[in-house]
Formats: sequence, structure tokens, C-alpha cells
Amino acid sequence: MWGPDLIVAGVDLTASPGRRSWIAVLGEGEISTAAAAGLIDIVNVLVSSETELVVVDAPLSLPPPGEAWRDEEREMLSSGLRPLPLNLRSMRLLGMRGIALSSLLEEEGIRALETHPSSARKMLGVGPDEISGALGGEANEDEVDALTAALVGVLAAMGRARLWGRKMILPSPEDGNLVLKLLDEIAGGERTNFYR
Repeated sequence: MWGPDLIVAGVDLTASPGRRSWIAVLGEGEISTAAAAGLIDIVNVLVSSETELVVVDAPLSLPPPGEAWRDEEREMLSSGLRPLPLNLRSMRLLGMRGIALSSLLEEEGIRALETHPSSARKMLGVGPDEISGALGGEANEDEVDALTAALVGVLAAMGRARLWGRKMILPSPEDGNLVLKLLDEIAGGERTNFYR
């Protein structure tokens, strides 16, 4: 539906390098999911799948020390969305990993954007159970966030998502039905799982 040669991925990045991050890679009629702990392992999964666009559930920039919000979060807050403040220690650690991942991806020629999966689902009117259903109903919360991020990437590739700030991308509320169609395609396609 979004182009047979375009491969888009979503990454639900963890703040701790000791915990696995989840990856969902979408190609035409196919989804692959993976879990990898190290940033190099994540990049290797994305490079080996020939991903061209990655949407990450993590900040890819941080506000100045002591500040809680970037322009992206301020705009989200004014739209009724609820991101976490970036002056929390865990969010700063996540942001530092996101920045490092983005840099590694750019070295490989892979474009990286960020999203906020729960806000994206709220904007689309699509719940986590509907996302999990496309993965056979057995997906954990991290897989759901990775697939949500990948779906936002598909919408971006179709020119149907909006850039908030420099790298934050969120969908348009009117694209909920389109996402449901994409989820039906995913549920009917091939699925592979691999873990690192």
C-alpha cells in the first residue's frame, strides 16, 4: 500500500542498554519483529532489513539542562497530549540513547525520526489492542509501541504525517481508518520474529 520497495521500521528504545528494545520492520505485506539490547545490535537489524526510515519512541534531542520541555512537547501539551517531561532522569537517559542511535543510523544513511506512540494512537483513535491484533494478539506493550512507531513512519512516507519541531512526527487524526486498513494488511501478511 505504501510502496513495494520502501521498508519502514519502528523502535521502542529502552533507557537502559541492559534491557532489550523492540523493533518492528514493515515491508509490503510483511512484518518482522525483533528484540535487541545494544545500539549496534539495533542498527544491525535495521541495516540487514534494508530499512530506509526509522521512527523511534525516544527523544532524538534534549532541551537545555534543567528544562523539561522542547518546542515539540509544548505543542503536544497545548494539543491535549501528555508527554513525559524530559528533565526526569530516565527521560534524559532515554534521550541520550536516542541521540546516539540517531547518529549511528545517519552514519548508515538511514533517516531517523521520533514519535510518541501513545499520543499517536490517541490521535488516530486506535487502541493498543487493535495494534496487538495485527501481531496475532500476543504482542507485549513494547512490540505495540514499536509497531505504532512503524505505522507513523508509513504515514510519514505517504506524506500523511506532520513534523512537530525538527524530528518529532505524529499522524493526522483523520488517518485512523487508513491505519486500520494497514493493520488488516499486516495481520494478513507474513510475520517473522527474530531476537538478538
